[in-house]
Amino acid sequence: DVLLQAYDLRTGSRIFSNKTHNAGVTCLLSHSKHEHLLLTGSYDEHLRTFDTRSMKQPLGELNLGGGIWRLKIDPLERDLILVACMYHNFSIVQLNGGQLETSTLLGEYYEHKSICYGADWCLDVSVNKDLYTATCSFYDHKLCVAQIVEEHH
Repeated sequence: DVLLQAYDLRTGSRIFSNKTHNAGVTCLLSHSKHEHLLLTGSYDEHLRTFDTRSMKQPLGELNLGGGIWRLKIDPLERDLILVACMYHNFSIVQLNGGQLETSTLLGEYYEHKSICYGADWCLDVSVNKDLYTATCSFYDHKLCVAQIVEEHH
């Protein structure tokens, strides 16, 4: 279960098999803004990006800790990725043109005291497009909503 594999559904034949992950692959996300960009999360705690035209090696990877369970692209398409890192926290990563090599860990959210599973964005279009995250964890039965505030330099 550490393999990332793709099959042609018409023929049932395997298109590729990738052995980059060191533990089970838990989530896949096709990036809506960057054609051919695929993001993966794994129990091995790494967020990875791939070019779907060449899946042998990742374009980049970032260790976020805790095992990655969920990936969500921000609704404003600013290359922000909300990541649920099960045994660590919730993180927001800034991609740079879809690339992880020059990405930045913008923030981490440690409000939950249990396994971090659920995460999504919420956009309040009535008030200047304010951006929020909604997160939930497994055992603490808690839903947290946080506003994302951009720093202006």
